[in-house]
Amino acid sequence: MRVLHVIPSLIKGGAERLALEIVRHLNKVPSVESKLIYFHDINDYAKEYSDVDTHLLDIFVIPSIFGRWQVRLSDWNKLLDEYKPDVIHSHLFEADLLSRYKIRSGIRYFSHCHDNMSQLRSLQTDCSLNKKRITDLFERNFMLKRYRACNNRFISVGSDTTLFFQANLSKDLINNIIEVPNAIDTQRFSELSASCPSNTNRISILNVGSFVSKKNQKLLLDVSYLLKRNKIDFEVRFAGEGVLLEELRSKSIEMGLDEHVVFLGNVDNIESEMWKSHLYVHTAIYEPFGLVILEAMASGLPVMVLCEKGSHDLIIDSQNGYLISKEDPKLFFERILNLRNDNQLWKTFSESGKKTAKKHDIRTYMSRIIELYES
Repeated sequence: MRVLHVIPSLIKGGAERLALEIVRHLNKVPSVESKLIYFHDINDYAKEYSDVDTHLLDIFVIPSIFGRWQVRLSDWNKLLDEYKPDVIHSHLFEADLLSRYKIRSGIRYFSHCHDNMSQLRSLQTDCSLNKKRITDLFERNFMLKRYRACNNRFISVGSDTTLFFQANLSKDLINNIIEVPNAIDTQRFSELSASCPSNTNRISILNVGSFVSKKNQKLLLDVSYLLKRNKIDFEVRFAGEGVLLEELRSKSIEMGLDEHVVFLGNVDNIESEMWKSHLYVHTAIYEPFGLVILEAMASGLPVMVLCEKGSHDLIIDSQNGYLISKEDPKLFFERILNLRNDNQLWKTFSESGKKTAKKHDIRTYMSRIIELYES
């Protein structure tokens, strides 16, 4: 079986990492061959996933309401002719649009629903009208026709995303939604384990994510300010890059946090940073399914997460982590102190988190994915 994965780029992100992991593990199956195609020239994983068969193609599809579509797919069509895939598995809306522009018979098509694709919102769920919304509705109409033409199946990463697609796809496609929660390589992250903060005088807090508004790292700076004001010995390490990085870096200096806050940039082997930490704090205001939360759990880190929709699939508050109900720095501060001062609580969260992560191992996950391909 030949499986072709398609994603817009390989910028640092959860969808990109999962696509790479899937292709890596597919190629370990004797009866399966897989490639990953991307079409924007960004690859932040070239070193970390050097073993994965990735190909950058100069291809694009740019829709136009007025019929002036821009299409360059000669390299894509050549690849399909030569590779002859049995399955096309796309990640993110732009890859769906490109890979479904012309449906080919004999290929099984899968869309990986990593988030709630705004382009697919129906008028019933969003009746607003502006230029972007009109464009989205045009693209939605085009894609619904293509989805029907190829009997497209939709792999949802979690319950919130499943509800979104059930509400926004046409009724004839709803039965094609399959929920398969995300997975990680638990062996990679559990090779070592984070240690209890009682082993050091300073508590080390980690946050991983792109510096964009939805990741909401400003909240963790506010928490850091409370820790400093209360004379708690700590450090906060931010891993990631993005458009808001310099703004947050300047903000940390303005708040007098430069001796406590470290900006690591993109990190290839993030597990090494997790093993050096005592606590993982996730401040995103929207996260369909937090792969990095699972990775932290597998690494033995207690997790503290702002209570948004996707996190409910992973965390039971006060059992395998903390779900914090609102963006209140004081609530985060209090729970950090709980874990700092109570070694037994820290160990309970650490062990419970590891058990949660084991339920989402990539090997079990891949069996389910291959089963879907063959069905």
